[in-house]
Amino acid sequence: MTLTQERQPIVIQTQQCLDFEHGNTLREQLSSLVPHPKHLWVIDLVKVNFMDSSSLIALLKEVLSRRSSAYCSVICKHLFG
Repeated sequence: MTLTQERQPIVIQTQQCLDFEHGNTLREQLSSLVPHPKHLWVIDLVKVNFMDSSSLIALLKEVLSRRSSAYCSVICKHLFG
């Protein structure tokens, strides 16, 4: 018998344009979330049509900085279909 732990998805939707200003806003929003072992953070980039390097770095730093916490995160462009 295999036991699996269901994770509650928390979908974080982003702006169409992730430039320096919006990237920092996203980083601040992510850093304000409290990690929980049963949460699955899904960062939905489906609406993004532009992301500059500062936003990409801010996003990856935030996700990687919490890597040692007991939560799971996913960055995706298309959730379904």
